[in-house]
Amino acid sequence: MGKSKIVAIVFICIAGLALILYVLFMAMQSNYWGERYSFTEDEPYDLNLFKILVDSAANGESEVLFSPISELEDTTTSKTLIFMGTQLYADSLEARDILNFIRRGNTAFICTRQISYEIHQALDSTDRIGDTEYYYDFSTEAWLENQSPQKKYNFEFRGAYGEEIRYWTHFEDSLQPGENVKLLGSFNGDSAKNLENFRQVDIGKGHLYVHTDPLLFTNLYLLENDGFEYADQVINHLPNQPIIWDEYHKVFRSDNDVANSKTPLRFVMQHPPLKYAWYSILAAALLFVVFRSKRQQRIIPLIPRVENTSIAFAQSLGALYYQASSGRYLAIELMKLFYNFNRRKFGIKRTKDNDGLATEIAKKTKVPLDLIESILKLERQIVYNPSSKIRDNVELYQMLTEYYKLVKK
Repeated sequence: MGKSKIVAIVFICIAGLALILYVLFMAMQSNYWGERYSFTEDEPYDLNLFKILVDSAANGESEVLFSPISELEDTTTSKTLIFMGTQLYADSLEARDILNFIRRGNTAFICTRQISYEIHQALDSTDRIGDTEYYYDFSTEAWLENQSPQKKYNFEFRGAYGEEIRYWTHFEDSLQPGENVKLLGSFNGDSAKNLENFRQVDIGKGHLYVHTDPLLFTNLYLLENDGFEYADQVINHLPNQPIIWDEYHKVFRSDNDVANSKTPLRFVMQHPPLKYAWYSILAAALLFVVFRSKRQQRIIPLIPRVENTSIAFAQSLGALYYQASSGRYLAIELMKLFYNFNRRKFGIKRTKDNDGLATEIAKKTKVPLDLIESILKLERQIVYNPSSKIRDNVELYQMLTEYYKLVKK
């Protein structure tokens, strides 16, 4: 791997780490404006302050429910079940267990924008709570029916960039005289119409309180006088007894066997900095897959340097001729080179009897005739003499060398 490529990889890693740290820093510095309704967090639309307020009213006697309500110990002490969230998830059996819990003389305060259909079905026809609907506006004024003197509390919806429009939740139909349900609170809507958002249902020995908008009890409004006083007035409707905070019915479950499951990802998603870090890791992994999945050029193999083997070949060939001991073979090769040289350079062709060959060569090459005749004579002596030795080629080689030098002049 080249040095420039290593530098580029290090730079990309440092830049990616810096980006992740920046995202985490910004996430920790800014507020999370989602309507999460978590009583353990202190973001604007969480319920940490409301839980502190309720626990103080109950003298700190509270517990958190992470399992079905049927698993609670059946004691003689009455308790209040509180659910705060966007929607209450309960199947038919769980809805029946909640209502049986109330019938035994306990209390339930359910504050959610959407009440479980199964709870509606489990109630008697005279105890119908009513479906929920939405009113669209920037702000609203809420009040409690039994407060004397009656006071209206102002709530303005705010987001990360200031005031925003929101759907304020209320009951779809107004209560009719004679129904076994009490109206406890409302807020104003369009055309001066009062929209009901807080009701009480008497079930057996206990009471069910239903509020349609948990947003009114979040940290953002409890820091203001109107929000704090409104929450305090709503809490006054609840009896002074131990509190059960229902976290079990905040999550949809298709099987009760997974009721107690707590995955690491669930914990991560509950905290904005960890959630943003998780998304950053996913984005980085996606970028890596996208760029690494492209077809890359095949690595070019190293080609070895071309070696000059002429010398090694000459040495091997010389060794073979030397081992043959006869000078005939080497003389034949030397003369082949001689005749080929003359043919290419001067167009001199060798004849069978070589008559006049020496004269023709001398004439065209300007080399003394006696030297050429000596070369041809020595060739015949070595090639046609069976007893010639390898050393006999030394004189032939010297004559040929002299010939080549004279030709090049």
